[in-house]
Amino acid sequence: MRTLIKAVAVLCLVLFVSCGPAATVTRFDNTVYPPTGECKVYNDPASVPAAYFEIGFVHAKASEVTGGKQEDLLQAMIKKAKECGAQGLIKIEFSSAVSSPATGVSQPLTLHEFASQATMIRFK
Repeated sequence: MRTLIKAVAVLCLVLFVSCGPAATVTRFDNTVYPPTGECKVYNDPASVPAAYFEIGFVHAKASEVTGGKQEDLLQAMIKKAKECGAQGLIKIEFSSAVSSPATGVSQPLTLHEFASQATMIRFK
């Protein structure tokens, strides 16, 4: 019976997080920009080739089940940033954590979760 409960719990978690990294946005104001076709990644804000202004943050989360690789998180952030009209990403940060969701069984399920954040920019 415990094995069945654990299997159902794992299946629910897989179904819940199986859609890949999820990206969200925090805008600095209510300005809406048209989507862009390209959003470049700048590892150093000093390397941005033109004057720019920051329009918000983009965040991405994933788990080891959904493919929590940095490249997957970065691609999810780029896609969301382009939808928001960003022309570039700067100040990119990656982090990871371990969680143990309650499954109702004696041995907790351990899940590695990954997150990233970047600042979206537009050129002046």
